[in-house]
Amino acid sequence: MSTESVVWIVVAVIAVLIVAALVVALLRRRTAQRRDEAERLRTDAHQKSFDVGREEALAEERAARARIAAAEADAKQAQADRLRKEAGAAETEAAASRADLDAQWQRADEIDPGVRHRADSADGETSRGE
Repeated sequence: MSTESVVWIVVAVIAVLIVAALVVALLRRRTAQRRDEAERLRTDAHQKSFDVGREEALAEERAARARIAAAEADAKQAQADRLRKEAGAAETEAAASRADLDAQWQRADEIDPGVRHRADSADGETSRGE
């Protein structure tokens, strides 16, 4: 082999080593950039996890308030139903009392000889002498 061939082989080997070194350097740089990007993403995700946790807590608080409001509304509805029932019973009792009172007035008018009865009255009403 000639010296020139040896030189060319050495140059070729050095060129291959330089290319290999460049490839390795580029791969390391790319790996470092990916790690940096991954770290930025992790930092961002970590910060967002606090924000999301706060949003979840607020949502749970609102849901709890809604449950409380619904329970209060149910209690108010039950109270309204009870009061409606009591009012109905009171109206029934008042109507019965009114009927008893009217019957008492009528009985008093029937037994009082000084009261003009409907048949005797010109305007169709009983005069009670009040």
